[in-house]
Amino acid sequence: MRNILLLSLLLLSACSTTVPIVAKFPEAPNTLMEKCPPLDTIDKPTVLLSELVYTITHNYMKYHECANLVEGWQEWHTDQKKIFDGISK
Repeated sequence: MRNILLLSLLLLSACSTTVPIVAKFPEAPNTLMEKCPPLDTIDKPTVLLSELVYTITHNYMKYHECANLVEGWQEWHTDQKKIFDGISK
């Protein structure tokens, strides 16, 4: 009985640690934190109206898709980090 008590005491003391274990929220990859690519430009002095309208429409579409994706992801990541930090304290 005495041996079992000593053995259990030894096993329990081996499980304790004096070093605090701190969980860290993972950082976002740099590729996801980058800004949107630059928009298309027209480098000709004269341009057809159809080319101008196409470029403007393409730029609006490209910008809004990228902005929604990046800003939405960054907002989600920031909110999750706040929640994680609030729980771990």
